[in-house]
Amino acid sequence: DNVRPRIETIWHEAQKASLDGHTAKARKALSALENDPGIRLGAEEQTALRFLRTAVSSRPDRLHLLGLPRADIIEYLPPEVFGLETSWESLRRDYDAAKAADPHFKHDFKSWLRKARSATISVKTIREASAQVAEPPPQDLTRIFAYCAKLATSSGPDAPPT
Repeated sequence: DNVRPRIETIWHEAQKASLDGHTAKARKALSALENDPGIRLGAEEQTALRFLRTAVSSRPDRLHLLGLPRADIIEYLPPEVFGLETSWESLRRDYDAAKAADPHFKHDFKSWLRKARSATISVKTIREASAQVAEPPPQDLTRIFAYCAKLATSSGPDAPPT
């Protein structure tokens, strides 16, 4: 879930370069991403970067990097189900402020919610919250579903849904 648009853009540039036979250019784009002081890669993004590095050397057309605008998939679910009494936007601002205030901050968003806000996040509460999502699903999710359906019926890389 947690892949920012800037990373998607760089991946698609690297993917295109690799498909055009410019593997060194593709690797350089990915290295620039890792070395950009304005981008602090989280654990999920570092894992994605490892996959991307492997893909540019082998089959870049087989890896499709998709991200959602919200930083965590849980933010598409009703916060009340997790015992939270405020909006995801407010919680995200508080989390970002806590991270900015402490250079040794080590918590991911869900861990912070559990510790700082006594959130009850479990498989059970996620299932309960998922059952309460309004119909139709949020547009961000239907966009991803449609893109996956398109991939299943076509070949070759396309730009990600926007």
